[in-house]
Amino acid sequence: MKMKIYEVENKNDKNYLALEHETEVDFNDTHMTNPECVINLMKSVFKADKKSDENVWLLALDAKMKIIGAFHIAKGSVNSASFSTRSIFCPLLLCNATGFIMVHNHLSDAADPSEIDCQITNKLMDASEMMGFKMYDHIIISKTGYYSFAESMSNDKIKVV
Repeated sequence: MKMKIYEVENKNDKNYLALEHETEVDFNDTHMTNPECVINLMKSVFKADKKSDENVWLLALDAKMKIIGAFHIAKGSVNSASFSTRSIFCPLLLCNATGFIMVHNHLSDAADPSEIDCQITNKLMDASEMMGFKMYDHIIISKTGYYSFAESMSNDKIKVV
């Protein structure tokens, strides 16, 4: 199945979706119903576990949790990648998504979230609720494992996703 990877471009002061490329994925469908599906996709398509710097990706989903667009949001340094809340919601609005999954990588073997990761997740959850989007998960991928905020709902540092 083909998956579309987009960029948001600006022309004449208007944002629009620009198809960066399409790629074949080895999945029967692109429904992201659990972290393992997301992790397999991120490792096979984006090589998320092999990057030499921190990156942030956005998977835009329809109401059936099918990917309708994938976006590379930020490329950072060895321990951080900066992005704005706007850089998350602009692509979601343009592709008419109803929900999303945010993914980023850690270069170390540790996938545990930092305090900043938790703060960003909470901020995005609040904003997505206000904007009418469902934030399904924020997944951190490391070389040897992953952390899913949705799977770790009982963690005191975060709100329920």
